Amino acid sequence: MLRRMFTTILLVLAILPAALPEDKPEPVIQRGHLKDVSAVAFSPDGRLLMTGGDDNAALLWDLESGKIVGRFTGSKDGEDIVPDPSSGQSIYISRIIFSPAGRHVATCSRQWRSLPDTYIWDVYEKRELAHIKGEPAGWLPDGRTVIFGIGEKKAYRLDLEKKQPSLYFEGQAQDIEELVLSPSGDYLLSLGDRNDRREQDVLLCETASGRELWRYALKSSNEIGRVNHIDFNADGKFALLLAGDGSVMYYDLSQKAVVPMSSVSGAPRPASPRVLEQKLGDQIFPPIVISPDGKSFFANRSWDEASGAYINRKSDSLLTPQVCDLATGRLLHSLSGSFPVQEVQKIALSPDGKMLFLAVGRNGRYAGDTYSGNTLLGLDLGTGRVIQKIEADEEKADGLNEFSLTPDGKHILLSMRDYNDHEFIKIIDIKSGNTLNTLPGRHAASYQSGESVFVISDTQGERVEFNGQARFSVWKIDSQKPERTLEGKRPPLEGGRATFAIEVRNFAVSPDQKYLAAGCFILGDQGAHWGEVFLWDIPTGKYLKNMNFPDDYMYVPASLAFSPDSKRLAAGELSRGMIGLWDVESGKLLGEFAGHNDHANAVILGPDGRQMITGGGHYRGDKTIRFWDLETGKEALPPLKHADAVMDLAYLRGGKIGVSASLDGSLMFFNAQTGKELGRLFILADGNWLALAPDGRFDTAGPDDFQGLCWTLPDAPFTPLPLKTYAKDYFTPGLIPLLIGEPRKSGQ
Repeated sequence: MLRRMFTTILLVLAILPAALPEDKPEPVIQRGHLKDVSAVAFSPDGRLLMTGGDDNAALLWDLESGKIVGRFTGSKDGEDIVPDPSSGQSIYISRIIFSPAGRHVATCSRQWRSLPDTYIWDVYEKRELAHIKGEPAGWLPDGRTVIFGIGEKKAYRLDLEKKQPSLYFEGQAQDIEELVLSPSGDYLLSLGDRNDRREQDVLLCETASGRELWRYALKSSNEIGRVNHIDFNADGKFALLLAGDGSVMYYDLSQKAVVPMSSVSGAPRPASPRVLEQKLGDQIFPPIVISPDGKSFFANRSWDEASGAYINRKSDSLLTPQVCDLATGRLLHSLSGSFPVQEVQKIALSPDGKMLFLAVGRNGRYAGDTYSGNTLLGLDLGTGRVIQKIEADEEKADGLNEFSLTPDGKHILLSMRDYNDHEFIKIIDIKSGNTLNTLPGRHAASYQSGESVFVISDTQGERVEFNGQARFSVWKIDSQKPERTLEGKRPPLEGGRATFAIEVRNFAVSPDQKYLAAGCFILGDQGAHWGEVFLWDIPTGKYLKNMNFPDDYMYVPASLAFSPDSKRLAAGELSRGMIGLWDVESGKLLGEFAGHNDHANAVILGPDGRQMITGGGHYRGDKTIRFWDLETGKEALPPLKHADAVMDLAYLRGGKIGVSASLDGSLMFFNAQTGKELGRLFILADGNWLALAPDGRFDTAGPDDFQGLCWTLPDAPFTPLPLKTYAKDYFTPGLIPLLIGEPRKSGQ
């Protein structure tokens, strides 16, 4: 197991210099967690609540207003945490602990098979103070010392003033699985666990002296089952061992003895939030935390807005974080935020560079290797306004898989599916919004020959052909009868092994309209599977070659892009997140680029012939935009970060500006030469939108009534102010064209 790989705990500290707060308002987006809440803590005075999620973000809430007043994201030396690619789980926040006075907070980010990362924050100044490799147990009463450990038989302490960790105790018989400080900070409880998980031991000691008070060895034959958690009760008089079968062992600190629950006088029943978790029904989900005054509790709940009642969780539903009255269960605060975003899944720039089309999804449903959207929007880059909207036909279409523009910019190809999982290509006239044609197929691309536009589709469905044969139909854009077919047979595998089937995942047409690239998933015999890129000559219909990495392991091509001169082809893959670059004419692999640890969803090649930009992310992906120098094969600029997967990329203004599309609901505009973020455009589920620059300038429809953004001040960091408070100073109509240097249209 992982803990045995570490003979000593790794301590990494990034003590940052103090930041002088600027006397200007800070914009705070009211976007709740993108995934379920996994950790929560009330501030000692009960005024604030911090939630941590499976999205690895920690949000600070003002409970009186229900507003977000701070957002904390862990970083390593200034860079956001990147998950370990060998792990099957993404980073999530597992623990949040406020210091006794509430000035500081420790957040712990965990990933399976990896040591946790703890970040110490100044809550008032909203800045990172230290980074520790380990999990926090709690704060000592002085409010400046945190106890931490996990991964071996030792625990450590960090004094924020001395800025140097020191050994706290090393008496644990097993590798430490969990550490907990009592509410008073006087006692430390640790759970040790062997890697074979057949033996455990619990150690209780004084924090001031480190003196051992109680040790209990647990074996599979004990009366109490395997211990999942340790804890103290609310008043700190009893240490608790919570077993997986629901049984609880109580240790009375005053009697220094294990006592039955019936003799526990004055202790709350249930005696701790973790006991409470075992007593609540199917409509309430952990984490569950009781407020300092004992009058309310936090829990994840499945809440039906229409009926105003709690319901059993649906398999694909996002839980609603709520604060409820402990006595009655009545809802006090719903902490979902007031910023319901639509996932931005794909983008395409019109040939004249004036319009940016984007596919957005209301439901956020993940289907296989594509995201199911519902709506196509047209963004006028000269005004920064959405001026066109194309909805999927809800009666006939379950969702939009992908889309592309025809070379003449007059039509949009929508790859869709109906409720019977039949897939088809819908061709829309952009000017009128009317349907021109409907063709069979799951994926489509288009090219222009003279004045005519043709559509290529894989009409055989997901698995286009057996025995290594790929066949695509070519249609005139307004015809129901195919003009011809493109066929190609993969060369035989080594040893004469058969190729059972080929599944097409994406298409790309070269800018000179000469080549068609198809990203394919190959199913071979004996369970073998891998990805390849097939290449055709469009004018002649001749199959040219197939391209792969040297080790024949491109799991699935997730993205394809030709260079502007059509001489090179880049492909990003699923699983490892590798990007390959090939010479189109020779098929020679020019380079492999490793930076993303999972899906490389997007790739674009710059007009200067030297730059490549890629975007990645998925369940465990790094969710970054990365800039590559093709001559050196290395990253040229620090990566930019989204809160969720980066799904698509495009160049604007001749390659000077880049734009990314993300499942976090935003388009990020950035300087492609410097990698500097210029601003973001958020697409909201209610049809509204928000453009926001790093300096606080914003643009939206109806700024006086917009609830998705508020302000905080340095001298009042927990008091949210409505957007209109500083609208006169920061409201900037036409912000997007201003940020990207696009000539603004009259009236802006």
